[in-house]
Amino acid sequence: MPPTFAEIAADAEQALRKLDTVNNAIVDEAEAIRAKPKLTADDDARLTELAEAEKKILREISVVALDAVQRLDASTDIQDLIARVRKISADLNKATAKIRKIGKIADAVGAASDGIKKVSDKLAKLAKDD
Repeated sequence: MPPTFAEIAADAEQALRKLDTVNNAIVDEAEAIRAKPKLTADDDARLTELAEAEKKILREISVVALDAVQRLDASTDIQDLIARVRKISADLNKATAKIRKIGKIADAVGAASDGIKKVSDKLAKLAKDD
């Protein structure tokens, strides 16, 4: 059975928390290095490594988010919602067809009523003339 929305969201949130923790450690280390009054060649090299590590973390965050969206699309909650929307749409289409049919019948009744009124008016006029 596919996972639910809540399960997918919880998994993604847990993965994102772990990535955020790693990213915060990277940022903290980079800030500590930048706070030094004078940077060494090793400091510059480490800042470059940290920048690359941060880019990797950001890519992993994108992967986690995309995976979560794809999994959500296949979740039972979303599939149930899609099925309900399709049923509502089908029911509305049926109701629309019935309303159109009733409208046609009403038009026909109105036309017949107009015809009966004309005949009635003519008969009333004939009755007067006699």
